[in-house]
Amino acid sequence: MNKTTVKAFVVNKNNVLLLKINENNKRAGTWELPGGTLAPKEDLISGLIREVKEETGLDIFVISKLKTRIIKKETGNVKMHVFYTTSEDIEVKTDKEHSFFKWVDIENAEKDLDNFFDKEFKLLKKEEIK
Repeated sequence: MNKTTVKAFVVNKNNVLLLKINENNKRAGTWELPGGTLAPKEDLISGLIREVKEETGLDIFVISKLKTRIIKKETGNVKMHVFYTTSEDIEVKTDKEHSFFKWVDIENAEKDLDNFFDKEFKLLKKEEIK
């Protein structure tokens, strides 16, 4: 089964939000970006705003789409869209999927974030320089 997912680099004053996956997941302990799977017929931006709100309690403003990639899995393809967003809020309320959160300086976030997002992180840094 194919699905579409969205992920957000949420930036506030040169800091990026990272979420730690909780112990009930096979990727437990990994730091990741907020986001998730779109509902049927949900558009990318609405789904992104909903997913970030559900996982963090934050309201976001979408700046740009950084990259779209296709991830091939045995169960089907995942089309993942990664966005650059901002938020004026910093008070995060994690959901049941995540055990912790942290705001990390954009220059240091790359070492904490799963290297799966390396290409997107480089694009984010270019966007931040503009």
